[in-house]
Amino acid sequence: MARWRRMQQGKSTAAVASRRSSGLLVAAVVAGLLAGCGSQTAAVPKHLHLGPLTVRIHLDQTRVPAGDPLSGYATLTNNTARPLVIGGCPGDWLIVGLASARIPFSPAVADDCFGRTKLAPGIHRISITGYTTYSGCGGGPSMHELPCPRFGDPLLPLGTYSVKVITMGLPRGATTVQPAPVQLVNAQTGAASGHESASILIEASGCGWTGSRASSNVPVSVTVARGATIVERASARGLGQFIFPAVPGTRYVVRTSGHRGGEIFTSTGVQSYINLFSHCA
Repeated sequence: MARWRRMQQGKSTAAVASRRSSGLLVAAVVAGLLAGCGSQTAAVPKHLHLGPLTVRIHLDQTRVPAGDPLSGYATLTNNTARPLVIGGCPGDWLIVGLASARIPFSPAVADDCFGRTKLAPGIHRISITGYTTYSGCGGGPSMHELPCPRFGDPLLPLGTYSVKVITMGLPRGATTVQPAPVQLVNAQTGAASGHESASILIEASGCGWTGSRASSNVPVSVTVARGATIVERASARGLGQFIFPAVPGTRYVVRTSGHRGGEIFTSTGVQSYINLFSHCA
């Protein structure tokens, strides 16, 4: 049975556009107070000097099927008695990625947001989510010299990765606590070595009318079929992103309530991608 992973709807447009060009991008958006039960994080080393602001990354799990998204939250702690000014937009404050000895994390960052936010003393939480795929393909060191799949992105190889955190706009002296490592495993077998499996990323949107105006913030239902059998159903409001493990070498048919759908063929080590946006007139 495929396992749906609904990606966060609130991430910025820049974060969505950067999926192919910034490695494993984890877009951060302000999300209010989130529950942190069962999450994985690293303890603060005793010798670590805490600056005016401390950043900690809390992941929901550190053993992740390759192709599944990372999810969790970050805490930003203002250790002072006064508000701290953070530059840029909240969605650009943190970029989190996976790196290994062979695979660096060096995202292309566009510093094109000039907002300013005052962060009150105390602890603040923002949600994070991201992809376990390569940043790019097709040649050159930044593209990892991988051949490009026709539709999709190459999955990161199985193994253990360190979590890298890039911050933007934070005050001078801000401290980032090193998160716990992440292990990518085969989505079907759970093995931590060998070949990756396959996965599918679906982006879909609904469309409706409010009075005489078109609206995209309406529910959309999605079905995924293998042959004559529907293997998954899901729903979202507005723009929904769904990721689920797939059987390599299999043809799937994806349909939504607002789009006639399409076919997608899966390959080993690839996150296949299909876009089913409804066009509001």
